[in-house]
Amino acid sequence: MKTSDQQKVEKIGFILATGPSDSKFTHALRLAELALDQPVEVYVYLIHHGVAGADHPSWQNLVDRGLKLFACAYSARQRNIPLQDPATWVGLTVLNDLLVECDKTVFL
Repeated sequence: MKTSDQQKVEKIGFILATGPSDSKFTHALRLAELALDQPVEVYVYLIHHGVAGADHPSWQNLVDRGLKLFACAYSARQRNIPLQDPATWVGLTVLNDLLVECDKTVFL
């Protein structure tokens, strides 16, 4: 995606491996919210315990604002978590793509 002056838009990725009961989960939500206030593309990938919070109500608001939310389908299957919106359930290839494509990546 290009801005009106044809400059590359910065991409920020958040990789979240902790569940909703961990303070890092809330911290990731807040960081993603703040990042959306900037002229950047924001990506979140939920993996391991993070998939337990894929249906957290706050994600929908952030997705509506432009956040791209992905969650690991394998991690969900291992934990018997249903694949529900607003996350897009994907494999590790998407995680790899995010790691390569994002200008900055934050691991929580």
